[in-house]
Order: sequence, then C-alpha cells, then structure tokens
Amino acid sequence: VLLETDGEHDLPLGRDLARLGHGTLTPVHTHRDVAPALNRILNR
Repeated sequence: VLLETDGEHDLPLGRDLARLGHGTLTPVHTHRDVAPALNRILNR
C-alpha cells in the first residue's frame, strides 16, 4: 500500500489494508517519493 502522508489520519487504515492483503505499507510524502518507493517494493 502506497500511503500519501498529506496530514490526514489514514495511517491506521493503510496499516490495516496492508496487513489484510498480506502486503506492506510504504508512506510517500510527495510525488517525488513515489518512484523510489515503487523501486524498493518491486526489488524485494
């Protein structure tokens, strides 16, 4: 789950989605963080 951290309180929801989907949560702060986050996820 890529979670945009724009000040909202979605962190618990993102954690639950990742856990229920047997995945991981990766927070991104700006659009510049998306590509590096995807690279980290896909290179696991």
